[in-house]
Amino acid sequence: MSTESAGRGPCPRCGQERNLYACRDCGLTWCGPCWKEAGATGCPDCRGELWRETRCTVCGATVPYRTDWERVPDLCKVCREKKKAEWRETTCQACGGVVHYHVSWDRVPDLCKPCREKKKAEWKETTCKNCGAAIRYHVDWERVPDLCKPCREQKKAEWKETTCKSCGATIRYHVSWERVPDLCKPCREKQKAEWMETTCKSCGATIRYHVDWERVPDLCKPCREQKKAEWKETTCKSCGATIRYHVSWERVPDLCKPCREQKKAEWKETTCRNCGATIRYHVDWERVPNLCKTCREEQRAARTQRAGA
Repeated sequence: MSTESAGRGPCPRCGQERNLYACRDCGLTWCGPCWKEAGATGCPDCRGELWRETRCTVCGATVPYRTDWERVPDLCKVCREKKKAEWRETTCQACGGVVHYHVSWDRVPDLCKPCREKKKAEWKETTCKNCGAAIRYHVDWERVPDLCKPCREQKKAEWKETTCKSCGATIRYHVSWERVPDLCKPCREKQKAEWMETTCKSCGATIRYHVDWERVPDLCKPCREQKKAEWKETTCKSCGATIRYHVSWERVPDLCKPCREQKKAEWKETTCRNCGATIRYHVDWERVPNLCKTCREEQRAARTQRAGA
């Protein structure tokens, strides 16, 4: 038995892509290792005892095969070539390797299997903190997302817009906020800068005040309330007017200021004829005194002494 080269392709016996050799007598084509395995027994076609026939599953043609083959072929040579021709090759855009693809595929692959697996491994999964749905994210992303797309859209819809009353700029606010803001951030900062701080002279607490105020406060609100509570009210016994007085005063006033001034005006002053001291007297007195209390006491003591002598 002798053979001759028949090109390269899948071996009909073992199915491997190899260099093929054909029997010069009957044309049976096998790869080199299969011919070597046949050895001294020679070409089975020429012997004929191990050969059987089956039908091609595509076209129905007769397909010869050997009973000692591991797999019974289901395609004839023509259909195998046709099927082989339906596979194309392209280049992996990542590593430059060969990528096989079928002409019936909707999309020509741009990555080989190892690169696809590598790229797939770069995508991780986490859980949406709102609804628990799975979220896919890439390892290169700066921030791992904590909300899925539907929850992001829902959260986005919770933000509304209004206009700054000062400059007209757009302000974003959340529907859950108790108060809709009326100033944008720059205007709030500007307004905030108009507020200063000082210290309460009583307790040392911080007091905020506006630059437009005429007077800088020196007491915080609690101290003002405390100080206010220390002032009470009573009624003037003369005219009935309200009189404010402090709880620390030794005596509760019984006259208002006008009545005190009026009462004060009813008292006049004169000079003691003896020592020159000042003497206060009331306009209602029948007689204006001409001696101070000390001189009167001395004069009275002298009279008593003379009377006793």
